[in-house]
Amino acid sequence: MRRVFHMICLILTAVCVPVRAEQALPDPLSDLKLYATERFRWSAWNYAESDPYDNSYDLFASQLRAGGRWEHPRAAAHAAWQYAHLWPLPTGASTGAGAGPLYYSNGTLEPESHGTYLKYLELDLKDIGGSGLGIGGGRFDYSSGNMYRTGTGRGTEPTPATAVTKKIEALKKMRVGDRVIGGFGWSEYQRSFDGLKTSLDHEVFHAHFAAFVPTQGGFEEGAGSSIEDIRISALEVALKKERVWPNTEALLFHYHWTDTRALDSAAARPDNTGRSVPAGLENDVDLDMIGGQFVGALPWGPGTADYLVWGGWQTGSWFELDHDAYALAAEAGYQLDRHPWKPWLRGGYNTGSGDSDPADTTHGTFYQMLPTARLYSQSILYNMMNTEDLFVMLIVKPLPAVTVRSDAHFMDLENSSDRWYVGAGPMHRSKLTDYTGRATGGEDELGTLLDLTVTWEIDAHLTLSAYYGHFDGGEVVSRFYTKDDQVDFFSLEAAVRF
Repeated sequence: MRRVFHMICLILTAVCVPVRAEQALPDPLSDLKLYATERFRWSAWNYAESDPYDNSYDLFASQLRAGGRWEHPRAAAHAAWQYAHLWPLPTGASTGAGAGPLYYSNGTLEPESHGTYLKYLELDLKDIGGSGLGIGGGRFDYSSGNMYRTGTGRGTEPTPATAVTKKIEALKKMRVGDRVIGGFGWSEYQRSFDGLKTSLDHEVFHAHFAAFVPTQGGFEEGAGSSIEDIRISALEVALKKERVWPNTEALLFHYHWTDTRALDSAAARPDNTGRSVPAGLENDVDLDMIGGQFVGALPWGPGTADYLVWGGWQTGSWFELDHDAYALAAEAGYQLDRHPWKPWLRGGYNTGSGDSDPADTTHGTFYQMLPTARLYSQSILYNMMNTEDLFVMLIVKPLPAVTVRSDAHFMDLENSSDRWYVGAGPMHRSKLTDYTGRATGGEDELGTLLDLTVTWEIDAHLTLSAYYGHFDGGEVVSRFYTKDDQVDFFSLEAAVRF
């Protein structure tokens, strides 16, 4: 917590220089808006299982957030406190059998889990001296690939967003943001980031750099504490729509990851070597990821076509091994904008590399760092590590306030010599509860996921949603879970905003 306040003081000190009168900071009491949100969720799991475990259970969760935002053309501030409560946690389910056992094992091993913590405390100064430079820091959100808002800033017209701009922004939010680094928003405890950030807006590009550490959270009850031994830097340069390619926004990125956490107890490494990290010793992971993305849309016939290409290469060191891995995504879609239901059909292929030989000197599994995995796996049954995901998606709006989305995912492991990984990154400062690697028995068929989501935005204050997913496990799942290789997951959620 002390680090967050020091960062904000540093920002204020950095800009305490003489400026013209018209650039003076505004009245701190102007443009202040207070808010509160409550998210209530009931979920029912019937997870794949082996004897003697019972992986069928219900779970209730409540998440309350209260905060305030202050917005001004030259500065912005945001502070919020959050409380989460879950019950009843399953005590007889196997570890990792859906969300319930994860909250149980990362809490106090009691039937209930609850915690309160500082979610946000940030200050941003914008367009300093009219230069396009912004600096900020504190405790904030970060969404990889999605830090620039399409169609804004220098070189853009201050007019309502066009259909193409809205499509690109929607694609970035739904299919790009949080792939590598994100706030774990679906979980009850989530995560935030403590650090500094700066940006530079130009007519042709928007550059954003941040250096930060994550907080505990996700399924971890002790949320809000900084994980100071994981250090991340992130540079993204967005090439604005129309400035380089028509109807397309491009982005180049570089992420650096260092993990030197000292562990309280011995833990299996999240790889296929079968080795462990002894108690008291440090993690030894140092990675760089370089890549880019293209997101575009164009009017075509009675609708709008869209495409997305994203990819990155990782290099560095993984404990005593060299690290060499990659991840790719290629997707396309078409929406009939003039049809009353606005049907939007999309499909694509996503993959993250796996390791081909656990005995050699190179670790080849793509490491997904800190994603919001459920954006890309709504069943939380897999992530981008050692997977191949061929999917088709249909989104319709039968009513203006109702959105229906249906997905079909055909899943395989990229390499049968590696593991089946689940998880969304580090959650604890001294426990290796990052990713679970499950044995595959030399198989690569993961399974087929069919799911359906219905969202009803009743008004500005209330949104209801329902989700159902059925996973038909393949050979990988049936070899690991010997009693039942099927998964059913159903949830109802109400989000209230004040």
